[in-house]
Amino acid sequence: LAASGAPADGGRGAAGLPRIHLTRTTLTIDDERSGGRIVIGDGDLLVSIGGGRLVVTLEAALDLASAVAPVPGRFRVPIRGEIVAPLSASGGLGDLAFTLAGDAGEVAPAGDAGPPFALAGLAAAGTFHPALETLRFARLAVTVGTTRFDATASVLLGTAPTLAFDGTVDALTIATLIRLWPGELAPAVRTWLRTSVRAGALRRCRVQLGLHGTPAPAAGTGAPPPPPPAAGTSTPPPPAGTPNAYDIACDFDGVTAEYLAPLDPIRAAAGSARLTPERLEVQVRSGTVGTCRVDGGTLGMDLTVTPPRATIAADVSGTTAAVLALVDRPPLELATPLGIVPGDIGGECRVHAELRLPIKAGLAASAIGVRATANLRGASMPNVAGGVGIADAALTLTVDGARITVKGTTALTGLAAVTKPVTVALDVKPGAVRSERRATFALDGDGVTARATGTFAGGELTALAVERLRLGGSDVEGTLRRGGAARFEGTLGGAMLDLEALLTDPRLTRAGASGTGASYAVTVDLARVRGAGGIEVRALRGTIAMSAGRGEGSATGDDGSAARVEALMLTGTLAGRGGFRAVIEAGTGARRVSVTSDDAGRLLSAFGGVEQIVGGSLVLDARTDARGPAAFLEGTLVLRDFRVVRAPVLARMLGIGSLGGVAALLNGDGMPVGEARVPFRWDGTRLTVHDVRAIGAIGLTADGVFERDAATCDVRGNIIPAYSLNSALGKVPLIGRFLVGGKGEGVFGIDYRVSGRTADPAVRVNPLTSVAPTVLRAWFIDPFTRR
Repeated sequence: LAASGAPADGGRGAAGLPRIHLTRTTLTIDDERSGGRIVIGDGDLLVSIGGGRLVVTLEAALDLASAVAPVPGRFRVPIRGEIVAPLSASGGLGDLAFTLAGDAGEVAPAGDAGPPFALAGLAAAGTFHPALETLRFARLAVTVGTTRFDATASVLLGTAPTLAFDGTVDALTIATLIRLWPGELAPAVRTWLRTSVRAGALRRCRVQLGLHGTPAPAAGTGAPPPPPPAAGTSTPPPPAGTPNAYDIACDFDGVTAEYLAPLDPIRAAAGSARLTPERLEVQVRSGTVGTCRVDGGTLGMDLTVTPPRATIAADVSGTTAAVLALVDRPPLELATPLGIVPGDIGGECRVHAELRLPIKAGLAASAIGVRATANLRGASMPNVAGGVGIADAALTLTVDGARITVKGTTALTGLAAVTKPVTVALDVKPGAVRSERRATFALDGDGVTARATGTFAGGELTALAVERLRLGGSDVEGTLRRGGAARFEGTLGGAMLDLEALLTDPRLTRAGASGTGASYAVTVDLARVRGAGGIEVRALRGTIAMSAGRGEGSATGDDGSAARVEALMLTGTLAGRGGFRAVIEAGTGARRVSVTSDDAGRLLSAFGGVEQIVGGSLVLDARTDARGPAAFLEGTLVLRDFRVVRAPVLARMLGIGSLGGVAALLNGDGMPVGEARVPFRWDGTRLTVHDVRAIGAIGLTADGVFERDAATCDVRGNIIPAYSLNSALGKVPLIGRFLVGGKGEGVFGIDYRVSGRTADPAVRVNPLTSVAPTVLRAWFIDPFTRR
């Protein structure tokens, strides 16, 4: 103890007892064992002795600095107070009682780079026990900014200082908490707070601390000194390495915290927390994450392991789109593996999610355990796949690690055959290889049954097995497996394939709908195939090979890739009579396309939607190129021994041409045709016919164009009545070639032109040509070009 100063006065008091008054006094106390220093500067001390006691009143600037735990840092404040100690007969001092008050000071925690905290008030009362080297505060009240500390405390001085603190703290901001937090107190929690929590305040904190400092080395030895004897006490100083003890509980509000990047942080969180040496427990009552509500949550951090491990649970609710967008980020990824775009789905959703992870930097996704359950109500998605959507769905989506399951009921849109809600079940789990996922799917309801298993690698389908697909009139099964280089091999079989619905489905018949983005070869073995008009093909067998590429005029899928038929070979039996065979030769250049059937009418009706042809035989001989027949096809279609029925445009032409008797056949048993030869060229959107000849009850020629996209036509030609008679006149020697305009034309004919919308075209006929030889007609009568 060293003191310096100037006595203001001295001598004895009124009772003749000693009294000392010191001004401008500096008192310095260095504790070499703990590394602490107390400086009382510019002090005004009045020391009085009397009545068996020593009384010191002081007014000074207190400067307390400590370099070691449990309370490292610097504390400066002007103080006023009184110290009272009893005096023994021999002049020894007893326990000291003190009261202190101060204001307008500052606190600077050790290691903190920020500006000192403003100390607005200090009030303390307690005792110091020299024999025990113990400082006890019966009351300690400190106001730092807007934060108030009220506590009782004990400080055991000596080789290894110890602080016992029991009090309350109110209105402590998270930023202030982090700066004041002692480094030895749960350092992992302090680091987590500093890196993860950005705003908020603590309310109504109850703090119980038992903090132990590290023994200072003995002077000149570098080793801790032996503890000094504690005279008059049986309480030894705590041994080196005694763990800290603490129990801190508080409420919080307005907290913004990162719990797992890159997920959105929780904002405006309110709840309570408790910290002990073994565990941090946080209970969240409310908050927001993105545009979603946090209805409750917990955070539990196990501090007994290194690194600490945390379990985070939360209940989040909001619109399905917002919630799925939130949990679609790593590591949860609830939506993307199911092919769901969160913004496309409607309805409301509630998610309970649990995360298990170590608290450390550079955390890998594989180190995070995830379990979550999402309840979707009123969910809707207009296009889940292929134009089929869901509506008013009640679904439960569960994630457990790498496993995802979906169960519930939903209405289906885009499927006319399904009018009632169906049950759906989807299970996605890791496959045999680490990078694979295996998905099983089940759908049950009136009008639909589906059972399928798929394997995915890198987000792409590698194999699919459809155990059964019953939809409308179809009941099929099949497989699909990736063979490499984006090529698949598959099978298609089953009891029934209803092509009638598929051929009229606008999702499949619109331009570009046939693109798949992949090449595949399928082996077909179907017991029955229903085509247009309910016509059936039985025992349909063969192979179909399709390739995906880019080619001008090809049918393209949604991704812009062009699909073409590489090769095809199909055989089948048309229900009722006859069969057919269709072949498209493989190759990269010009390829032959051939189709034969002994029931032309049924084949054209089943696969082409042509209902006006009844019976007959069919031979198609054509060629295509690398783009395939969907983009280019040129050749000749030959039909023999068939009848034409229900052909209103042809009936109008015949009626205007005064051939009502022949026209009546179209509405009866049909107009017989012995042979029709149709040379044509198909260019993807345009069908051009030329030199068409049909021979039967009448003769007919045609040349023209049909535009698919515009749904228009422009066809012209001749109708030759009483074909046999006209043809006979053309065979008369010498004059036959003069009278007949060309091969296949009679002496007399009717010119026609059909143009406009294909569904209801304009029909124009020139009946005058029925009385003129066709050779003269070309010179004098041509209403379409020469007027």
